[in-house]
Amino acid sequence: MDIRQTSNIPVIDRSDNRPKPVKHVVPETEQVTEQNKRAVVISGDEVSYAKADAFRTKAGYDKPAPQAEQAVREYLSFERETKRDSVRQIMGVDIYA
Repeated sequence: MDIRQTSNIPVIDRSDNRPKPVKHVVPETEQVTEQNKRAVVISGDEVSYAKADAFRTKAGYDKPAPQAEQAVREYLSFERETKRDSVRQIMGVDIYA
């Protein structure tokens, strides 16, 4: 009995089955220390600090206007009052009093 087999499977050369070398990867800690070595720290003088303080007080971004603060307080108190009313209606008890 003669068995003839034909296949279309490509021939793969497996003689070079070794892993390929990877690029050298610098650990993150070494990168950070290299960046720290190259970093330049510039400290300000009295004039620059005075200018920064003047700008901070003039800009007023840190504190909202008193009218805005009052409006927020009123809105929150109105919201709390509506929650109290809903609890009173549901339970028949004033638990926030």
